[in-house]
Amino acid sequence: AIPDKEWFMSTIKETLDTLVQDSAEHVRVSFAAVLLSLAPLMGQQTTVNEVLPVVLQLMRDEKAEVKLALVGTLSELSTVMGIEMLKQSLIPQIGELIEDKQWRIREAVLQNGPVLARHLGEASFTDDVCPLMLKLCMDTVSDVRLAAAQCLRQLTTILGEPWMEVNVVNHVQEMATNESSYLIRIAALNCILELHDVISENTVVKCFIPLIVNLAKDPVPNVRFNANSVALTLSKKLTESCVQQHLRPIFVELTQDPDVDVKYYAVEALHPGTGVLTPAVV
Repeated sequence: AIPDKEWFMSTIKETLDTLVQDSAEHVRVSFAAVLLSLAPLMGQQTTVNEVLPVVLQLMRDEKAEVKLALVGTLSELSTVMGIEMLKQSLIPQIGELIEDKQWRIREAVLQNGPVLARHLGEASFTDDVCPLMLKLCMDTVSDVRLAAAQCLRQLTTILGEPWMEVNVVNHVQEMATNESSYLIRIAALNCILELHDVISENTVVKCFIPLIVNLAKDPVPNVRFNANSVALTLSKKLTESCVQQHLRPIFVELTQDPDVDVKYYAVEALHPGTGVLTPAVV
């Protein structure tokens, strides 16, 4: 506990207000990185009344580095604030950060998704945060899409396979059939790649193998190439009977693909070391 509340109110509050408005970006970045470490020392009431308004102001800072420094420390709030209070104060701001024009901010929110899931609890996270994060699986920036896939893997590890089946599978299926951009269909494959070894073989076969089969017939060669690559990775994890039944037919069909790269790696999947590169590829 803080021994002299009057001193705190007159000195620390003034310092917080000064630092959040400092004209030097590097000062605000440093301030954002350590601000929430004060929360456990100050307790709930002081954090809500004095620190939280400063946090919200930093979240709206015009400089991306300031917001990046703050995002990684948001879990500190959970040490003094209950779930309902976190929902009211934090989730609207997370929604804004997920829409931020700077892609690194969107990526940073995803990197902190597992932490938010632990502190908010399954119900609150699923209802209020998960739908926002799923949008980032279809982000315009490839690094953000990859971060979203990695986030789904970590969330499944934390919240469980049944949670993934209810809240993630439908979204990945929609991505796999997205007609607006082949990059979204590749992003669906990346999600499968991240998820496959944290869920059961039965779930992989039931939920994701049909998507890979369809994407292996995609009109875009790059999608077929990635479908073959994901199928090859899965073949090293799944049982031999599963591979023979579900994945080998994919490789066999792609050995007849008109695209030379797709064909080469399909042959390699079936018979490692026997693929033949054409002069056009070399």
